[in-house]
Amino acid sequence: MHYLVVNLDKKEYFRPIALGAPHGSKYCGITSSYDRKDWQWLIPLAQFVELHGIPGVNEVRPRWLGSWAGDRVLILRGDDDTDSLVPEDLQAMKAIGAPNISSYKSVRQDFKDLTGELKASIENSAWMADLRYANFTQAPWDYSWLTPEEAAQRLDSARQQGPAFFEGYVLWLDGRYNLRPEVKDLVAKEAAAIVSGLSTYAQPAPTKTCLADQAGQGVGTLANS
Repeated sequence: MHYLVVNLDKKEYFRPIALGAPHGSKYCGITSSYDRKDWQWLIPLAQFVELHGIPGVNEVRPRWLGSWAGDRVLILRGDDDTDSLVPEDLQAMKAIGAPNISSYKSVRQDFKDLTGELKASIENSAWMADLRYANFTQAPWDYSWLTPEEAAQRLDSARQQGPAFFEGYVLWLDGRYNLRPEVKDLVAKEAAAIVSGLSTYAQPAPTKTCLADQAGQGVGTLANS
């Protein structure tokens, strides 16, 4: 079941499922069972309503940061067939035989959809990259457990994801705390080559220990819906 996060005062909304959130159920409330995927819409919602929001380090301030603070905001289910959010003139027309229109359909027609703008920003955000690379590396997230062999395996798997992913992953991993000294040295060499423009981005032969398939179980490209 689809659902919307709606700002009644600004006549705006976004579609959480299009950002990668799970579908809702017609048998229970949207918020009845939180899981690890709910960040896909809870973080954007928190950014909208935080009164004095501050963007992350090196991030451009999104125009919507704090823009919904103090407004009337609600979750609108796709199976809501009431007309409570339908303009009064359309409700009056229903009395003389006009087709019925639901609150959900009315909002989709008349309010501004911010989903596309949100999706583009989330894909390029620092916290999205952090979550993507953390899921690729796997828990626990203090990284003191990572051995040189395991680090080399992950770097090889990252290469197979393409140059943009590999370079981003190396620079991210280089900034992790509690890395073992030998792992830190290994990653620092790769990072230095990237920063200096000397990275050859060598493609290794596939191995049985390749983690590329496991990476696909983490956070990847946001779903289209």
